[in-house]
Amino acid sequence: MSGFWSSEQDFKHHIEKNPDVLIGTLGPKGTSCDHTLNYLLSDENDLDRRRVLIDNFPDIYSSLINSKIDIAMIPAAYTQATEFFWSAEFKLLGSIIYKTPDYHFTHAKGVTKPRKIATCSAVEHMLKKQFAHCTPEPYELVIGASTLAAANDVAEGKADACITNDGGLKEADLEVIHTQKGVDMSWLFFRKKT
Repeated sequence: MSGFWSSEQDFKHHIEKNPDVLIGTLGPKGTSCDHTLNYLLSDENDLDRRRVLIDNFPDIYSSLINSKIDIAMIPAAYTQATEFFWSAEFKLLGSIIYKTPDYHFTHAKGVTKPRKIATCSAVEHMLKKQFAHCTPEPYELVIGASTLAAANDVAEGKADACITNDGGLKEADLEVIHTQKGVDMSWLFFRKKT
């Protein structure tokens, strides 16, 4: 497919015509990226065969450069998305709008005044905006690769509060203090130029 993708149908049409395509996005299972790819690849066999979950965005970039994946799917909110746009080796295939899961400010059970808050850089700003009314001062910030990693940091005792999404709530026994509804996100798809 040579045209720019602007819909789920464009994406699905490309996938049907290219059965061996591998799509890399931020993992592990439960991230917002995984949530979106699960939706787009609704056939479980397709998902298992095509999905490549990668620990961080720089590794997604290098996986695409090194042809370990055929397509990189990243959220437009990723702070270094411009590196994908400006790469002389990549071509933007398109973008699709799909809602993120809800995000939550959470505490470990029994914690009333958290001092270490885990998050990822993409949603760190929410501590001072959407979750400002429930963010204690002062606090130490623990930055991880994803909101799911932030939930795991709390589960492992590395932090006592975090911003996580619905996937993170399933992974760790957390107390939800406040919820921010998901937002419509633009998901970007890149491939290597031929």
